[in-house]
Order: sequence, then structure tokens, then C-alpha cells
Amino acid sequence: MKKKLLLLSFIEGGAVMCAELCGARLLAPVFGSSLYVWSAVMGITLGGLALGYFFGGRYNDGQAQKVVLRRFLLLAALYLMAMPLFARYVLPLLAFLPFNAGVISGAFLLMMPSVFLLGATSPLFIGIQTYDHGAAKVSGTVYAVSTAGGILSTFLCGFLLMPEFGITLTLVIHGLLLWITTILIMRGKWMSGVFTGVAIIFLLLFETDQQGRLFSADGINGRLEVMKLNENGREIKRLLVNGIIQTETHAGTSTLEYVSLIDSLIDSENRGDHALVLGSGGGSVPNLLVRRGYSVTAVEFDPRIINAATRFFGLDARVRVVEDDARRFINRTTHKYSVIVVDVFRAEEQPSHVLTSESLLRVKRLLDSEGLMVVNWHGYTEGELGAGTEVLINTLHKAGFSTSLTYTGSHPDYRNTVISARLSGYGQVVTGPVNTDDKPVLEKANALANKSWRANYLRYYSLAN
Repeated sequence: MKKKLLLLSFIEGGAVMCAELCGARLLAPVFGSSLYVWSAVMGITLGGLALGYFFGGRYNDGQAQKVVLRRFLLLAALYLMAMPLFARYVLPLLAFLPFNAGVISGAFLLMMPSVFLLGATSPLFIGIQTYDHGAAKVSGTVYAVSTAGGILSTFLCGFLLMPEFGITLTLVIHGLLLWITTILIMRGKWMSGVFTGVAIIFLLLFETDQQGRLFSADGINGRLEVMKLNENGREIKRLLVNGIIQTETHAGTSTLEYVSLIDSLIDSENRGDHALVLGSGGGSVPNLLVRRGYSVTAVEFDPRIINAATRFFGLDARVRVVEDDARRFINRTTHKYSVIVVDVFRAEEQPSHVLTSESLLRVKRLLDSEGLMVVNWHGYTEGELGAGTEVLINTLHKAGFSTSLTYTGSHPDYRNTVISARLSGYGQVVTGPVNTDDKPVLEKANALANKSWRANYLRYYSLAN
């Protein structure tokens, strides 16, 4: 078997995984990264590969296979590099569609061409090399090498390329590597297409910043932006993750109602002891706790958010910031706290592993006997959209907390719910579903609420701007 073609197959496998991971992240600023989005991404990826396998297998002539393979690889490389352009100019237009239709259409337009073309190359690799080797041996080798490339690319994208260089450069690196390797190994008359690739790269690398954007960074957790806007004569700063506001301030003070509500609940404590904030965002809640006299530890998983909070939102230097996953911190710390604030929203989503009964039992041991835990939550509490709230309340009761709910408004589509929880001794008998490590049902229970919240946000907020 030709080792050069196996090298191309290795790079092709990496390009497939890059397209899937980056495609999901390119969809996130418009449609979020919920279960619905990942279902669309995975379905389109598998569908594109299946169609590609079928289409590529229709070529039997060896010379024709070489020509088609070269063209498909070069087209796939160009489309990989063009994906950020499609995301920038096409996806926002799809936000006007119903949510499900928009997500599926966006995933299809963004990803189908590249995964179809890359999928079609596998049977072509096999066909070219089976003239003097057994088909079974060649097939097994090609798919093993392609899968190995996908594994390497997955780790590189998730742990290095996307966090350090962003989605655009990650796609450019994979696309350019596939393009150059194809040209060097297969040659042909496609050299004129290099100018197209170079033009795309320049478009990607020299984009004009959006007006009012102070900072932007893509990564495995989605797109983070800091915006400065003028609204009704007031200068507003916003921290957004995947297009959803996480922090909003005017003159250094939060304008979000749920922050004021948490402030009023904590003010009644008037304790001035140690406080823990899980999910610091731009620092509004840690800062208000410092002003109340608390010694504050804030845990934030995303280093980009910590950087933005310090640079743009005046995170108080007295706040002890820990870069860690909230659940991991809970498992490792032994400190006692008078107040614990759980504000772990990532755009419209809530990481369910932080809110299992096992995790909350651990939180229970960290809370002073007269302490208060508050959880920032979405506004849906009844019916199908309130299924996630029911699971969370059940889980809190099972872990031994008593709860009360306070709202920032009357309409569930536009309000936050702040759940106050205090120690109540032993766990209560719960008949409804409970979120556990072994059976994490919270994400599924919250799926409709997250979908509805994102759809309303697109319809009434981001599109209005």
C-alpha cells in the first residue's frame, strides 16, 4: 500500500473531526450548544459521511478514482477554510426560522459539503490501493489510519488549537494542511485553485471587528465577546457567551435584575464571613459580596472569562479567583462558607454534573449550619418547560435542603428564578425524578426550557439589535 495515500487518509480523518467540533462551535453563537444543537451536528455528520461513502464507492476505474479523489480533497480543504465565512454571513439569516428548522438548516449548510466530500474519499482511497492488495486488508488499514487521524485531531482541537488559536485558525490549519498535502502527493492541474484558498485565508484573518466589540475569543466552550454599547445615553458593557448576555454593567454596577435579587437575599444575612461563587462571570456577584464584607472565593472554568472580568468589568482584586470546574472544586475544598452562590450558566445551559444529588451533598458539608445557598435559574417552573426546575428542586430536597423560589418578574420567558436553599437536616422523601451521577436526567428535563429560552432570546433581543 502507498504510504503517501495513507498519510492523506490520516489527515482526512482529522479534517472530519475538525469539521464536526468547529461546526458545533460556529453554530453556538446563534443557536447555542444544547442537546438539540449537538443532535443536529452529529446527525448531519453521520448523514454526510454515509452519503459520501455511497457516492465515492460508485467510482470503479482506477484513473478516474485518482482524479475524483484529488478534486474532492481540494474542495473539502477549501470548504473547511470557508466555514467561518458561512457562519458569519449565512447563519444569522437562519435565526428567523423556527428554532428546530434553523438549527438543522444551519448544521446542514455549514457542515454537509465538507463531511460529504471527506466521506467520499474513503472508498476512493480503498479503490486505488486494492489492485495488488486484498480489499479487506486495505479497507481495514484505511479506516484505522483515518480514525487515528480523527482521534489526534479531536485532542488537538479540544485541548490546544481551539482554546489557544480559536475556531477560524483551527479550520484554516486543517484545511491548509489537507490542501498542501493533496497538492504535494497527488499533483494534478488544480494549482490555480491555490489563489482561491489564499483569498479565503486573507478574508478570515483580516476580518473587520464588529462595532463596539472590545474583545472576542473563540474556544472549546464557545464564543466569548465583550461589547460596549450606548443605550438611551448610557454606556453599557456586556459579556456574552455564544451570543447570550452573562454580565451587563453600567458605570461598574450590574443592570441585571437577578443580581439585584441575589443582593437583596444576601443582604438579609448581614454576616460578613466567607462566601463561595460557582461561576463568576464578569464578577458582578463576587464584587457585591466583597462590598458586603465577605471574604470571597470565585470559581470559573473558562480562563477567557476571568481575563475579561479583570480587564473590562473591574473584578475586585480582593476576590480570590480559582480557575477550575465547579464540581472539581467542590470535591476538593474543605473550607466552610456562610453563603454559596451557584451561577453556572453557560449561555442558556446549566452543567448538570454540578447539580447532582452527590454534588449537592458535598456542598451541604461546605455550608455553615445557618448558611444560605442561592441558585440562579431560568424562569420556567411549571408544565413541560418547568420539568428541569422540578428535577432540581427534587434533587435539593433529596440532598437535605429546604427551598424557596423568588422571581425577577412575572413572565417565565423573560425572568430568572433565584432558588434559596438552607440546610434542613436529613434528606426528604422525594417521589419525582432526581438528578444523580448515575442517572443525570437534568439536561434532558431542561432541554425544552433551554430551547424556548434561546428561541425567545433570538426573537426578541439579539435580532432587535
